Parts: sequence; structure tokens; C-alpha cells
Amino acid sequence: MIEDFPASEEPVWRLVAREFLALLAAGVLYPFGLRAPRRSTPRKPAQRTVVLVHGYLANRSTLLPLASYLRWRGFHQVLSFNYRSSEGVERGAIALRDYLRQHVRGGRIDLVCHCLGGLVARVYLQQLGESSTRGPGRDAVGLALRGAGNRQVVEDLQGSRAA
Repeated sequence: MIEDFPASEEPVWRLVAREFLALLAAGVLYPFGLRAPRRSTPRKPAQRTVVLVHGYLANRSTLLPLASYLRWRGFHQVLSFNYRSSEGVERGAIALRDYLRQHVRGGRIDLVCHCLGGLVARVYLQQLGESSTRGPGRDAVGLALRGAGNRQVVEDLQGSRAA
């Protein structure tokens, strides 16, 4: 049985205003995600890299606030993967594989995904065989259909630090 979330107690106008502000913020941030990222991680076997994967019809700019928050909370290796979501999940997974090979040079990788990015990461891990070729250090934090706030993402990442 599918479990639904309970109805909100907040007034409708406040919910609509919050969605409008989120849309406005995404529109303001969008141009910052158009430039290709050039960062790579140092070559260290014991490092930990968080890779953010955006959702449908977005770019890496939608996750810039989360990237800043994670850096503020002590995760220094945070990269944002950009792909063309309109080209499909399989091409996105291949692009993710190529991005990780080029930009992450050792250590554990944590994938933090939003929406379609979760499916891209899942196809990458299951279909492209990367989970077996570079070790067990991959996590998908915040399931695509349940969602997670910034605090939950940090708690999940910190909870998997010992692993």
C-alpha cells in the first residue's frame, strides 16, 4: 500500500508563496550552473567526496545552496555533476561515470541526488558495474521518492562516515 504524506496545516497562500520563492531562486541561480565545473579532487586513497546530481530540466546550480551547506558542515570535497536530463537516464549515467573517472581521483564517493538524478545514479551503480570495480564506498543519500532536507543529508553522510 502506498502511504501518503499528511495534509499541511499551513494556509494555501503561504505554500504557494514558498513555491514561488523557490522557483524564483532557481531562476536566479540557473545561469551559475551553465559553466562547466573544473574542480577535481586531490589524489588521496583515504579521502571522501560528495557528488551532487541534479534533477530533471535543471543544472548543478539548483544544488549550490546544498553544496555550500555541506562545506560549512565540514565536507570539503563537494563536486556538482551537470548533465542534460532531456537526453535520458542512460546517457546521464554514462556521463556520470565519465565525470567520476575524470574528477574523483581516489577514496570514497557519496552520491547525493535530487529527483531524476537519483535514477541516473541508480542506473550508473547497477547497470554500469561501477559499484563492483571501485569498492563498496558508494552511498545514495535521500531516496528519490521520499526526499530529504539538508539536515537529513548531513545526518546520513555523518552516519555513514564510520563505514
